[in-house]
Amino acid sequence: MEKVRIYMKREPSGEYGFGEIEKEELIDSGFNFETNEFNDDDAKDEFIDESYNYSEQYGMVLYDGDKYEIGEMFQNLKDKNIDWSKIKLEEESDEDEMSDFYESTDKYFVQYSAPSKYTMEFELNVDVNDFNPELLHVKLKNINYPAEDSYGCIEDYYFIREISYDGVDYFDEMIDSMIDRGYSYQVSILRSDADNGHEVLYTNIDDED
Repeated sequence: MEKVRIYMKREPSGEYGFGEIEKEELIDSGFNFETNEFNDDDAKDEFIDESYNYSEQYGMVLYDGDKYEIGEMFQNLKDKNIDWSKIKLEEESDEDEMSDFYESTDKYFVQYSAPSKYTMEFELNVDVNDFNPELLHVKLKNINYPAEDSYGCIEDYYFIREISYDGVDYFDEMIDSMIDRGYSYQVSILRSDADNGHEVLYTNIDDED
């Protein structure tokens, strides 16, 4: 039996997150609001090292988030004339999660990313000749973050949050197969302002260049 093989290479992909932080917590972490810098390198390094706690999404990034982009992952089905429109595809937005940031003023938030070049490769326990797209279920999470990282704007990134075939879950196999090419934590501290637009108080992106 030749099993269905899923393969993808993407840059950037990886970990991404966004969340609120209290002003007092920033001050306790050594952030100086007069200079918008940390008081010393040790305080900065400790804050950045702990920023992974804000991670919410991890995985391969899709850029269109449609059924045909998903179909491109199926490497040994490309000559099978599969009708990818028959996939069961769900999409979840981050609008509710981000609403507090865009609707508030003088709240503070941390944006976190650890982007890299990633590859993934795993198999479905189904023969290529028996594959039925109607049995494939994929759920995507769409994120849009306000600050840039070293790859630029984080807009319309789609993460695979669920993938199953004929009721069998393959999410863990997908995550376990992911291989990165090295990454570092990229962190921005932002102040919300519903009336005038947000302000990026601090970013370590320049430190990564």
